[in-house]
Amino acid sequence: MASLLGLVFPIEAANNPANPMAFAAGPFMLFRRSAYRAIGGHRALAGEVEEDLALARRIKGSGHRLRYLLALDALELRMYANFAALLPEERSLLPGALLAGLVGIGLQLALRLWMRRAFRAGR
Repeated sequence: MASLLGLVFPIEAANNPANPMAFAAGPFMLFRRSAYRAIGGHRALAGEVEEDLALARRIKGSGHRLRYLLALDALELRMYANFAALLPEERSLLPGALLAGLVGIGLQLALRLWMRRAFRAGR
């Protein structure tokens, strides 16, 4: 999902301190404790649906440094315990869901390869 969002958001602008654009994708975010406290942490964003973006905006808006980086080689996030957990409970949906899942996996792999090349070229 972060890869898909990264296609829409201008990452270079988000990483530029002079540009007010901010971007974050929330499963793994690192903050300096002082910056997190200075913006009020998650308490300050209790009413936000997209708290990751709100945190990024508050961090950058308060003058702290914001960097969006891919860590594909350093971190791994597993949202599901196994492949079966992705399948619908109603097995009659299985053929269509399986095909859509395979297409989604193929697109994700293609996006990851493209993102790696794009981020390496920008270094």
